[in-house]
This record gives sequence, C-alpha cells and structure tokens, in this order.
Amino acid sequence: MAMKFSQLPELVVLTGEEEIPVAITGSNFKFKVKQVKDLITKTDVGLGNVDNTADLNKPISTLTQGALNSKANVNHNHAIVDVTGLQTALDQKTNIGHGHQVSDVVNLQADLDAKANIIHGHQIADVANLQTSLDAKAAVIHNHNQADVTGLVIRLANVDTSIAGKANTVHTHVESDVIGLVDDLANINTAISGKADTIHNHVSSDITDFIPKVNQLIVDSGVGATEVSVPNLEW
Repeated sequence: MAMKFSQLPELVVLTGEEEIPVAITGSNFKFKVKQVKDLITKTDVGLGNVDNTADLNKPISTLTQGALNSKANVNHNHAIVDVTGLQTALDQKTNIGHGHQVSDVVNLQADLDAKANIIHGHQIADVANLQTSLDAKAAVIHNHNQADVTGLVIRLANVDTSIAGKANTVHTHVESDVIGLVDDLANINTAISGKADTIHNHVSSDITDFIPKVNQLIVDSGVGATEVSVPNLEW
C-alpha cells in the first residue's frame, strides 16, 4: 500500500546525495538534493547585494570616508599657529638656558652687599674676646724657669742629695772600705804561707821512712846485710 508524502519519515541529516522525484511534461525524473543549490541564486532569495568579502576588506561607506577625511592621523604634528594663544604664551617666556643680571633679581644686590666672599679673612679685633684669650696664652714654643714648675726646686734638691750620697759608676776602694777584707786577706796569707810552690823539690829526709825503706830493699835484693847509708837526695 503506497504511503502519502506526509506519511514519510523525516530525514534529519542531509548529505546532498538524497534523490527527489520530479515529473516534467508527463515524464518522471529524479535529482539530488545538492543540485538544488546550483539552481537558486542570492538574488532569488533577496540577497543580491551580499558577497563573501571579509570585514577587513570591505569598502568604506561614503559617510564613513567623509568622517575620516575630517580627522587627523594618530601620529601628526601642528604648527604653532594651529594652537590658539601658543605663540603669545611663548613670546612671554625666555630660553631654558639664559642668564640674569644682578639687577634683574629683586633685592639680590643688597643681599650680596651684606655678605663676605667665601674666601676671606678677619682681623683679631673682628672676633669678640679673641685678643683677650690670646693674651692669656703662651707661645707654642716657650721656656719655663724652675720656679714656674710647682715642686720642681724641692724635687731637684732631693735629687742632688741622692746623687751626693752615690759613688761614680767607675770608682775604686781601699782595703779598709771593704768590711772584713783585711782579716780575710791575713787568713789567706797565712794559708798561702803554709803551702809549697806548685813546682818545688824535696830531700830524702823530707820523705817519711825513706831511708829504712831503701835499706830494706837492699837487704831484700841480697846485696848484703850491712846497712847502707843513703845520702839526702833531692827529688
């Protein structure tokens, strides 16, 4: 049983490949959906003035161009005469680098006259009480008498007294100046008197038992039993 057109299911997604039947002068034909767009122009749908030009490339309207013509570029310059009152204001100014006479500054000359030069000198009389202070001072290089130094005379007298009681660094003494020296020397002389010289001689009689010892040696040697007299010999 044939279905009515209204009974056909709806095709939600179109690909352009769908076919549509059509009857022309008694004959039946078919065409694809994508072929329909080639048959419809922008004029057919009331869009004859529409094109695909990007916004950036679209031409400026006459009104817009007229408005732009009355504007200046973002980066632009002006002459002095273009700025109202500018020349008059400039005429009342001086150059950045400029000079002035002393008379151009109110009261400057009077202030300067009341000042001294940066490098200047003063008389002693110009400084209050300076002369009085100087009169109470001694010269940097000066001398003093002994009496000017408190206690110096007494101290020097004490030093002289101390010196008077001292002997010279290089000095001599007699025997009597040394306590006990005379007695010590006498003892030394006594001790020396009881001593022989380092180099000295003896006779045979000075040697204890010398002669008996010699006689005993002769006896022991068998020379004879007669006692031999040995003269004194020096050794």
